[in-house]
Parts: sequence; C-alpha cells; structure tokens
Amino acid sequence: MSEILRYLKRERRSMQFRMSLYLLLMLFLAFMTFVFLGIAFGFFSLTEDRLYEGMEQQLRLLTDEMRDELGRMEGYAHTLSGRLGSSVEDCVGEYSTEISKLNNQPDKLLELQEEFYPELSSILQLSRGSGIYAVIDATTNTEAPGAEKSRSGVYLRLYNIAADYSLNPKFTCFRGIPELARKYRVELHNRWNMEFDTTSLPGFRLFSGKHYDKASEAGFWSNRLDLPDTWEEILLYSVPILGSDGRVYGECGIEMNELLFQMRHMVYANRSGSMIFVIAPLSERRLRMDLGLAGKMEGSSVRTDEALRIGRKGRFFRYYSEGQSFLGVQAPLPMRGEPGQSWEAAVLMPQSVYSDYVVFHRIRWTLAAAVLLILMGIAAFFLSRSYVLPIRNSLDAFRNGGDPALESGIPEIEELLHFVDQKLKEASIEREGIPLKIAELFDAFEERVGRLTAAEYAVFSHYVRGYDIPELPGLLYISINTVRKHNRSIYEKLNVASKDELMVYVELFRRCGRLEKLLTPKKHQVYDK
Repeated sequence: MSEILRYLKRERRSMQFRMSLYLLLMLFLAFMTFVFLGIAFGFFSLTEDRLYEGMEQQLRLLTDEMRDELGRMEGYAHTLSGRLGSSVEDCVGEYSTEISKLNNQPDKLLELQEEFYPELSSILQLSRGSGIYAVIDATTNTEAPGAEKSRSGVYLRLYNIAADYSLNPKFTCFRGIPELARKYRVELHNRWNMEFDTTSLPGFRLFSGKHYDKASEAGFWSNRLDLPDTWEEILLYSVPILGSDGRVYGECGIEMNELLFQMRHMVYANRSGSMIFVIAPLSERRLRMDLGLAGKMEGSSVRTDEALRIGRKGRFFRYYSEGQSFLGVQAPLPMRGEPGQSWEAAVLMPQSVYSDYVVFHRIRWTLAAAVLLILMGIAAFFLSRSYVLPIRNSLDAFRNGGDPALESGIPEIEELLHFVDQKLKEASIEREGIPLKIAELFDAFEERVGRLTAAEYAVFSHYVRGYDIPELPGLLYISINTVRKHNRSIYEKLNVASKDELMVYVELFRRCGRLEKLLTPKKHQVYDK
C-alpha cells in the first residue's frame, strides 16, 4: 500500500481520484480484515459444518428409530420362541421328547400349525414386522424328493406393506398346510409352498442339535436374503424354538423386508439435498451394502450389489466403489448379526449432491463479496465527491472572479480564499496585513522552491511564466522524458500532486504581488556562464 501512496504522490491525479482511491483502499483493508477473521474463526466453513450437523441429527434420529424397531422385533421373537416350544412339547409329549417322531404325521403337524397360528398372527401385529415364521425339525413325507431339506412350518406375511401399521392387517400364507389357511380364511401367497427349504433359513443348521438356556443367547439378524421365488429382499431375526430343557425343536423369527425398511426409515427432506439411510455389516473398512438394506429418496439411490470402501474427507466419511461415491456419517447399530459381524447405520449423500450444495453456497458468498466491494467503491466515490466538490466550487468561483464565499468545508482553504479576495479589492497588499497562517504558507512554499536544483528550477520558472509542458523541450533543449523526470521531482519537493495544484500557488503569489519571489533564483539555481 505504501508503494501505491508514493505512486499517487508522483502522478498528476485529481483530488477526487486520490480521495476515492484512499477511501477504497481503507474499505478494502477493512473487508480483508473481516475475511481473515472469518477464516480464523471458521465462519466460512459454516456450510460444511451445517451440513455435517444436519446429517448427524438425521443419523441420531433414524438410528434411535431403528434401535427401537429392532428391540421390539427381537423381544417378541424371544417371547414367541418360548410359547412355540411349549406348544411343541404339548404335541410331542404323547409320542416322545424327540421332535423327529412327528415325521410322516400330517395330522399332528396340522394340529401343531393350528396351535402356532394364533401366536404367530398376534406377534406379527405387535412386532410390526413384514412377516413371521416358525419351522420345526420334522416333515410331512420323508420319502418325498428333497425331504432331507424340507421341513414343516408356518410363514405368514403382510398382504400390503405400509409405513403406518394397520390395527387389523391382512395376512397371506407363504408356507404352511393348506387346511390351515382355509380354517383361518387366509389367502395363499402366489408363491406358496407347503414346507420350508431349510437351506434358505439362516439359523436352522446353526441351531440344530444344540441346547440353549435362553433364545436370546442364540438370536441373530441374517444378512440380506432373497425371499424364495420372489423379487423381494429381506432380513430375518432368527431364534431357536426351545423346549423346557433347552432342547432345540426348530427355528422361528420375524421378517423385515426392504420395502418396509425404505418406507419407515426415509431421511426427512431438507434444503441440503437428497440423503439415504442404510444399515449394513462393517467388514475391513467396507460397508457391505451387498448384505444390508438401503433406503431411497427421490434423485438418490445406492447400488446394493457391492460393498462400499470407506475413507475420510474432513469430518465426513467417504464411501465409494466403481461408479458411485458418497459422503456421510455413520454410527454403530446394536444389531447382533451373524458370527463375527458388526452392523453400522449410515446417512449418505451422493458426492455430486454434496458438491452442488457446497459450490452453490460458495458462489453465493462470492457474489455477496463482489456486491459488497462494488458498494464500497460507490460509497468511496460519493464520499470523496462530497468532500472535494465544495473545494472545487470555491476554487472555480475564485478563478472566475466570482464570490469565493462558498464554503469548501476546509477552514484553511476558506481562509486563504477569503484573504486573497480581500486583498484583490485593496490597492496594495502588504505583508504585515497577511494573516499569520497565510504568511507561513507562502514562506514554506518559497523555502521548498529554494530546494530545487538548477535544472528543476529552469523548468519551474517556465511554468511560472506561463509555458506548458510540450513547449519546454524546445526552450530548454532537453527531451520530453527529461521534462517529465524533472516534473516528478518538482511535484515531490513542492508537495503538490499536479501542475494544476502548482499553478494555484503561482496564481496566489501573483495576486498577492509576491510572484517575483518565485522568479528570483537562489545561487545554486543559476547556471555558470
């Protein structure tokens, strides 16, 4: 800035231009101070901070909802295990304690399913799952093809999935003996089978042949499964059906399908853009979306056929795979998965949506700063104009022989103009009559003229005699560049900004009868002959 100020002192610039630039520089310095303080205190990172806090809030809300839902389903599944175990023991007590004794006993299996149905339908309504099932380690026909993996049981599913649970939901029978469906007037699912294929049940082989004190000890959530013979994808919470002695009679559990998850756990719409809530196992810095569930929102989706690698980007986690990239936040989910698994809940935002959101706000800040700078420039112009205009009007009135009484707002200039005007009306001007401040002003200017070198004084004296710059090279036998060089030195030594300002002093000396003092050179200002 000091270089700019020195440059302005050397160059011929109007008072208004100089004042405007000085004010603009001061305002710009204040603006840059504000920007620096904003950066230092994180003011300009509020966009990312606000987005992060919004995603964290969404994650806390959705995770709490998910925790409650999981806890409700798990609790009812544990209750169901005990009730179904008692029903099995009542049924097999006549035969033996071995569940296999029910093989090839279709009537007893139907009787057992009829015992199961009220419990299953009641628990399905209370748990608010999308389906519920119970299967025992026995089959209707051990001689049928595939009998080794076919087991008898009941699987009820909701007829219609809705976010708001109905008080009297309608069920379909996905697995079970047809007579059961007829008795309870339940429609058979369009992909109905009478028995379960146990290879599609995550816990059947795991629980078989073991003893447990409590069903909760063995219960777990499966990875995402394809519901047999349908397009649907589901999670199952599976627990063993336990007898009073801890013997395992089969498996039961509650279903959460993908559509139900998407309808109940949508990220609330906001100005930040589309976000998606997902739950999935975490494995070696990868979010296993190929094993979890993903919500949906208009304009956003997550491919669920591959895992997302996890990195960091500032405060956010970065999730990416081939062809897709997200930023988000995540937290552990109290969800007991398959052995060795831990589940995470995450709120994701597509990288493109995040970039658009941040760029939009940065552009807005930039435009606001540009508008502010423009306003600062306009303010500087009008402030300087309001300061300079009265001075120019007073000088113009004085130069044209009018009344210079128009106030300039600067006491020294007003005093000088009034003094000169007073003396012009008098017959002669005597030094004793000059006010002390004006006399000191003249003396100071004469003293500065005495500092000029001989070459500079030669140029100055021609100005006093009324010559213009283009005439000097021919008169002094020097180049125009040399004239300009002397000009800069003259302006600096005489403390004036332009030739116009210099001629104001010359005119004042002329009108006060002191012009000869400027045309009388000092000894060092005379060239040797």
